[in-house]
Amino acid sequence: MKSFSCTFGDGVTQLPVDVYTLTFTVGGNYYTGSYEDVFSIWDPGAGFATGGGSFMLEGDRVSFGFSFTMTKGKTAPRGGVVVVRHLAGGGVCRAKSNSMDSPAVVGNVVTLGGKGNYSCVVNNVTTISQGNINLIVVGEDWATSGAGADKFRVKAMDKLDMATTVVLAGGNIQVPQPGK
Repeated sequence: MKSFSCTFGDGVTQLPVDVYTLTFTVGGNYYTGSYEDVFSIWDPGAGFATGGGSFMLEGDRVSFGFSFTMTKGKTAPRGGVVVVRHLAGGGVCRAKSNSMDSPAVVGNVVTLGGKGNYSCVVNNVTTISQGNINLIVVGEDWATSGAGADKFRVKAMDKLDMATTVVLAGGNIQVPQPGK
């Protein structure tokens, strides 16, 4: 077991609430390789988030749902994420969380990070199946009248990687949900 520390430039002494991607690269004479992981910095007083809905992505309908709440008597929130891409030619690709960090809530935006499984089934044949992938989700709550519409973004490795948030065709994202 080895410990590592990071130094941040520009006078930064602590990271703000958000989800971060860490990339570890090892080089040397006997072993080279890399590993990527995600982790959350969260503020329990900022509340939690729930959401579900659908949107269009490159001609495919994508449906999603997520929920995080504080379970009575526990010290960390509990929740999960599922995203299903309904392929225009038939079939589905699904990213489903199996281990999520606490939600990073900042104002009306929630960022979720953790691990999940990804699979695609086309014509009853599994074309892709991969476990333990990094999963990052961003939800924006624009419920204020005239402010716009709720937005969503998902990054499931390179399998389902949206560069920006998109406006929901239907559904609702609620950020923050008060802690319980």
